[in-house]
Amino acid sequence: YDTDGSGMWLVMSNGAKTGDATYTGALYRTTGSPFSATWNQSQFSFTTVGTATFTFNDVNNGTFAYTVNEVTQSKPIVRETFTSPVPTCVSGSTPSATNYQDLWWHAPANSESGWGINVTHQGEILFATWFTYDANGKGLWLVMPDGVKTGPASYSGGLYRTTGPAFNAIPWDQSQRVATQVGTAAFSFTDASNGTFTYSVNGSAQSKAITREVFVPGVVTVCN
Repeated sequence: YDTDGSGMWLVMSNGAKTGDATYTGALYRTTGSPFSATWNQSQFSFTTVGTATFTFNDVNNGTFAYTVNEVTQSKPIVRETFTSPVPTCVSGSTPSATNYQDLWWHAPANSESGWGINVTHQGEILFATWFTYDANGKGLWLVMPDGVKTGPASYSGGLYRTTGPAFNAIPWDQSQRVATQVGTAAFSFTDASNGTFTYSVNGSAQSKAITREVFVPGVVTVCN
């Protein structure tokens, strides 16, 4: 969260391997077209605000260290588990038609570069975080924490906008975190790598074709 408690999202688009289980890259903050409008690529811009480093102790634990606007901190991190079974992910396999865990963006690829959806798929539940933009072009963070299976390759759930303590707050005050439902979202997948994202947020309803984001061709991480 930003210093005023509103949602803030940052992106490390090129975290390069710098050591054993260590990855480092620049952090960017972006602006872009409002989620409710036709995407205008010319409105997308990004500003470097710092750096981030991820160091992993094992497959489930690590450390996230960052500098953002001259604030330097580090936090222990752990994989999020919300139901079972938890998928096993391997590099260099073929995309799965039964597990949709990945980073997704608008299809065709790169046609709306600047927004996307992180999907974590465990059991028959999707946990999705949608990074997009509000009416002023400022980064907007929405979450679908419980996307339940509603049919073959189809999932839906409530969309929430959250507020909370600033990213640099110490200690973290859980009582300041507030989630407000602002709409609903649905995912319907046509195959292992393509689908449709349908949503209604504050009275604005749209539907977008999505595809898995591949940023290193030939080295795809697949979860099953």
